[in-house]
Amino acid sequence: MEAGMQYVNLGGTGLRVSRVCLGMMSFGRHESREWAVDEGTAEPIVRRAVEGGITFFDTADVYNGGQSEVVTGRLLRKLFGMREEYVVATKVRGRTMPGENGRGLSRKHVLASIDASLQRLGLVQLRVGECQLRIQLSRRRHAARRRPGTPES
Repeated sequence: MEAGMQYVNLGGTGLRVSRVCLGMMSFGRHESREWAVDEGTAEPIVRRAVEGGITFFDTADVYNGGQSEVVTGRLLRKLFGMREEYVVATKVRGRTMPGENGRGLSRKHVLASIDASLQRLGLVQLRVGECQLRIQLSRRRHAARRRPGTPES
């Protein structure tokens, strides 16, 4: 007998999501990622995930030039009866616009990225937004964390 999907709280958000989240990075053809598949190829994969109980989907504004969000939005609207049945997480930080403010975590870039993501996803509100952070330790901090006797990198 096959066990059903488990659902968990997503941190302190009050959202209930499937324990398994389907990453959508491979969906949406774009010249930047020749291995990404088109919507027609993605649909049976996403359909099987939905049939298996997955209600949590992850994408990002930089995946496939935004095409991942376009395909994600279209497929989820097609496969679910109501918007309240699924949760989409998307990320901002990467370069998606020209100019000095076309990337990063400035208020300007984050708000512009959210607006663009909502349009591509075909949604009116974002329930889960993520900022991709890269934590870089200074050489001094890194050296302080080294074990004694290891060579300096």
